[in-house]
Amino acid sequence: MIRSRRSNSRVRSGFTLVELLATISVIFVIMGIAVVAYRTADRSARSAADRAAINGLRLAVGQFKSEFGFVPPLVKDDGGATADLPLATVRGRSVPLVFSLGSPADGEALRGRDTDRLRYSVLSLPYYILGALDGVIDGVDGLGFYEVRRDGTFAPSLAYETNPDLDPGGAGTVTGSQRSQRRYEAFFDIGRGGIELFIDTSSRFTGSGGVLTRNRIPFRFELRDRAGVAIRYYRWSPDERPLEQVFAEDGLTDLDAYADPQDSGGLEGEPGYYNVPIEVLNAFVEEPYFDESALNAAVAATASDPNADFAFPPELRSATYAILAAGPNQLFGYELGANGQDTNTALQDDEALRGRYAEQLGLSEARLGSDDDYRREAIELARADNIVEVGS
Repeated sequence: MIRSRRSNSRVRSGFTLVELLATISVIFVIMGIAVVAYRTADRSARSAADRAAINGLRLAVGQFKSEFGFVPPLVKDDGGATADLPLATVRGRSVPLVFSLGSPADGEALRGRDTDRLRYSVLSLPYYILGALDGVIDGVDGLGFYEVRRDGTFAPSLAYETNPDLDPGGAGTVTGSQRSQRRYEAFFDIGRGGIELFIDTSSRFTGSGGVLTRNRIPFRFELRDRAGVAIRYYRWSPDERPLEQVFAEDGLTDLDAYADPQDSGGLEGEPGYYNVPIEVLNAFVEEPYFDESALNAAVAATASDPNADFAFPPELRSATYAILAAGPNQLFGYELGANGQDTNTALQDDEALRGRYAEQLGLSEARLGSDDDYRREAIELARADNIVEVGS
């Protein structure tokens, strides 16, 4: 009789520990790849949305120009040389203080000859694109405004009343000939694209009672991007002489050799003629320029060597304004220090600015203060995700 032989080997069930660990490792790798892909896609989507929002602001400026015949004025955020507020009382009315080519001092600033004055405002777009000012100034409480005049003032509305805080002796009435019948709604929807209207309630004209009324006017409004950084609106003006006159009077054969005779050490060549702020120019060139001397050196090199690196961006030849957002890293590629130094110098001397760059870019604060090449790489990183739109 033949007996069957029973195998001593057991039927295997489940995974070994090594197989389990290998499987878990593969799952984690796949999850890691998925997370990275998701974050990359999310960043791309946010970047596209942010760029669309800034483009929307440019379109709003275009709509403003089509209505009034000029682009929004540049508000003197600091009140200008003789004031400390962006609003003033003129002929009994509260008005924004803006740069004007009719003023010699303002013309010098807009043409880049006064290097101590910034040519951007964070107040212009809220004032003139949204109409965020109080009704006693722009005619409408809340968003919206009445006709804007070229000098930055608003046509008085039917509802105009004098603000006693700003004009204690005002009569509080407006004659029929001064009234404007046309009311405009905000040209931009702040509910889209991650842009919000920020109201600085810590800096305002104050009235009695502690209530936001016609007697209590916040004057500092900002449009802020998704990262909470105020969006800048730049204005500038080219040399007042047409190119033909410049060539004839200055004996030039090429604009690279241009030097404004009225300029006291500013930009030369095409940047000097068109007077584009260096922070706007840096958004269009391959390598950023860290100060005016570096840019002038590049222009001079191009004038003598056509194969040199510098080339003035053609889209800036007709531009007169720019809208600039910092982007996700919350830094502009050109940031002045506390004492007005250029970015490269300020990163050595300005501890607060150096700390911001180190924190936002994940860099060594000590090296930013001591290593010139490291600073330049940091500035390039800061500039890389800036968002800029220009127009004329």
